Amino acid sequence: MSGNWFWKYEINNNVKHTTEFVFSVNGNQINGNYCSVFYEGSKIDCEESESTYCITLTLVETNVYEGTFQSFSHGGTGTIKIIYLYGSNELEFEILSSEGVFYLPKIAIFHR
Repeated sequence: MSGNWFWKYEINNNVKHTTEFVFSVNGNQINGNYCSVFYEGSKIDCEESESTYCITLTLVETNVYEGTFQSFSHGGTGTIKIIYLYGSNELEFEILSSEGVFYLPKIAIFHR
């Protein structure tokens, strides 16, 4: 699961929203950051510092992680679930609960 993961939302080949995750794995713990660009660039939500993490995940069962995120740009927070689909090399992402302002998809499939 380490590395970069991407998601984009398009309408008629016009990209409307994108999000990139960068994860590092340490045992059953995953830390990472995200950078989202929504509404064709009018809303940006990024934590680009490599030493500060805005996502923390813990392994809850085989290939299933749950944890939290915090938007450093807008202050929103929430809980998330990620399922690593090993065979297809995809991440199934879902926001379980949230509050405040942030720019992430509610449910999405991320690719390398």
